Amino acid sequence: KFSYWNIFDFSIVVGNYVILMADKNGQSSTPSSSLLSMLRLIRLLKVFRLVRAFPELQVIVEALIMGLKSIGYIGGLLLLLIYVFAILGTTLFGVNDPFHFGTLHTSILTLFRVSTLDGWSDIMYINFYGCKHMGYDAMPEQCTNSTPSYWVAGIYFVLFVTIS
Repeated sequence: KFSYWNIFDFSIVVGNYVILMADKNGQSSTPSSSLLSMLRLIRLLKVFRLVRAFPELQVIVEALIMGLKSIGYIGGLLLLLIYVFAILGTTLFGVNDPFHFGTLHTSILTLFRVSTLDGWSDIMYINFYGCKHMGYDAMPEQCTNSTPSYWVAGIYFVLFVTIS
C-alpha cells in the first residue's frame, strides 16, 4: 500500500545511514561538515513517527497538509491585493511621498510594512498632511511637491489595514 508516511520513514533511515557512513569515514572535519550537521537534524524528524501511533493525530496532520494548498491561494490573493493597492498608492501619493510611494516596487515594500502595522500611521500622516509638514524633517530635499491628500489618504490606509 502506498503511503507518504512510508516514504517519510524511508528518507529518515537513508539520511541516518548517510550520516553514519560519513562519520565512519572521518569526514566530520572536512568543509562539508556543515552539510553533515544539517543531515543530523534529520534525526529530529523521528518525532513525527509518533503521529502513526495516534490515528487522531494522523488525521489532524493530514488535514493540515491538505490545507496548505488553500493557504497558498490566500497568500496569492494577498499579493494581488498588495499589488493593486501599490498601483493606487503610486498614482495617488507618488508626488507627495516619493520615499514611500515613488516607484511601484517601493510602494509594494511600503505596503508590506503597513500590513505588518509597523509605523503605518506615520506613513498615513505623511500623505494626509503632506511631506512638508510631516515625516521629511531629516530629508527635506526629497520633499519637492507637498500635496496633502487628507481624506483620500485616511480612507486608503484604513481600508488597506482593515483588509490586509
